[in-house]
Amino acid sequence: MSTSRSMIFTALLAVAISSCTGDIAVRNTTPAVPTHPGDPLAGEESYEPTCSTCHGTDLAGVGGLGGPLAPNAFVESSTETEIADLIIAGVPRDHPGNITGVDMAPRGGNSFLSDQDIRDVSAYLKS
Repeated sequence: MSTSRSMIFTALLAVAISSCTGDIAVRNTTPAVPTHPGDPLAGEESYEPTCSTCHGTDLAGVGGLGGPLAPNAFVESSTETEIADLIIAGVPRDHPGNITGVDMAPRGGNSFLSDQDIRDVSAYLKS
């Protein structure tokens, strides 16, 4: 994985960390299946309370928690579905793409986010 992709992957990992407490086991999940294309406006609303804790309200990242999401080579080179799949699965601290050394919990630690909410967040990140 390239350095840029690793940094982006790590940044997305941190998105899920906002509700992280202690060790989090990464569970196997089914890839996101959108019910409709992602809506960036709805995604911004979902991003703020869950993702901004680690990635900042400006997407610039928060030191020691989450890397920047804009600009971010992984976000720029991935599809909305690929980004959503990453958020849904989460990223363990020992993953090679994790540059912060902190677990990104599945669904950003917010189990109330639906697959569509996460698809919307992906569309927001792509916009």
